[in-house]
Amino acid sequence: ISTTTILRSTSPITDAPVEGVSYATSSTIGASTVACSFSVTASSTRTCTATGLTNGTPYYFKIFVQD
Repeated sequence: ISTTTILRSTSPITDAPVEGVSYATSSTIGASTVACSFSVTASSTRTCTATGLTNGTPYYFKIFVQD
């Protein structure tokens, strides 16, 4: 695994990142917002904090990994 991208949306996620493209946190892919995107190394430990959420609103998250 070289990259992890996490998308969020208020509706089911059908969008997907393009292989080989780097995405900045808070950018959009289709109707989804990039909650986190980061490179992965053998010794890396990462956290992802979704910001800008509204209390009481349901959210969907989808994780993509690229190698």
